[in-house]
Amino acid sequence: MENINDIDKNKCTGCMACSQVCPVKAITCSQDEEGFYIPLIDAHKCVGCGRCFQRCPVNNDYLQEPPVDSSYIAQLKNSKLSKKSASGGAFIGIANWFLDKYKDGVVAGAAIGDDLVVRHYAVNDVGKLYKLQNTKYVQSCTDGIFSEIKGYLDSGRHVLFSGTPCQIAALYAILDDSEKEKIITVDLVCHGVPSPEFLKRHINYNSQFFNKEIYNYKFRVKKRYKSKGLYVMMMMVRNHLPVLRLARKDLYYHLFLDGLDFRESCYNCKYACVSRTGDFTIGDCDSQQCYPDFNPLLQNSIILLNSKKARLFWNDGIKNLFLYEDLDLLREAEYNHQLKAPFKRPEIRNEIYSQILKTDFEVLKNKYCGHEDKLDKYKLLVFLNLPDSVVQLFSKIIHFNNFKGENDNG
Repeated sequence: MENINDIDKNKCTGCMACSQVCPVKAITCSQDEEGFYIPLIDAHKCVGCGRCFQRCPVNNDYLQEPPVDSSYIAQLKNSKLSKKSASGGAFIGIANWFLDKYKDGVVAGAAIGDDLVVRHYAVNDVGKLYKLQNTKYVQSCTDGIFSEIKGYLDSGRHVLFSGTPCQIAALYAILDDSEKEKIITVDLVCHGVPSPEFLKRHINYNSQFFNKEIYNYKFRVKKRYKSKGLYVMMMMVRNHLPVLRLARKDLYYHLFLDGLDFRESCYNCKYACVSRTGDFTIGDCDSQQCYPDFNPLLQNSIILLNSKKARLFWNDGIKNLFLYEDLDLLREAEYNHQLKAPFKRPEIRNEIYSQILKTDFEVLKNKYCGHEDKLDKYKLLVFLNLPDSVVQLFSKIIHFNNFKGENDNG
């Protein structure tokens, strides 16, 4: 009987559905030579049932049919919450509404743990939703979360799950049809995922460089006065000012934006299209220049309704939390290519991980990144805390106008 070892390694997404459908717990989460999550079978425990192979999302199609019911450009009315989001506050708005509606509700999503590893967690308290907020440009570990979600559903609780399309497909892989009807899912317009091991090495290098502990980080930050997202990594350093770095001057961020370090499966992702896995789809609105009168000073989100459940929840009250207009989805896909096709695999990907996991970081920075001026981090701190009018007045002097990053799908 075929098992998960018979899946093409370059198609495996590391979703870990296989480990959670295995009836004898013979599959565990490991990491390959590039630091990506992979399943590992204990041959002594395996009974050859083939369940892991049969349920694997690589062998199944979990796309919603028919595709997208409605699509919107949106901005959460609660500006306090949206300022903590990567774009227009789509996730936090939906999640807050869900926990307000269902007192027994549970929301699951990616969060940064105390050990700075990104994993999927489940929370049932509105006050803890902030942990799941904001984008994470790395593969989240889902080991065990789908079984946990299944347990909540089986006990009669309501669940909202947020993740990449392949992670939602993995969740569907372990649920029965009746359980799928009890859950609401939110998929992200995913750009691709770098290796967790690369991010770990990046954090360790910066900790040594500053000789201080990095205890948290953010991949996207917003200004204090306006809510345009900046492509800036911010590292929180113990007993030190936050370290802010422009995307193109940060090794990890730079390689991510160019798609040089994605998991192999990301380059042939079958979910990079307008047909979606989740009931909702959320992401940055990359075509927002086509809506000049809709919150032009803010970073807006897209919200796609992909199922009858999504339409029901939207009309039941979610829409009242947002400012929104109809979105031209096909035009958005022209700007946001992940709604049309996966990222094209760069030729340099053949040897990239042999470099970034083994080569000295200083050598890599000089090879791939722009020179970081010693004053850059202080310019950014000022930029984040001054009104636009003041920034514009001094922009020519301190060169703020090159701080805007490239479009992205976070």
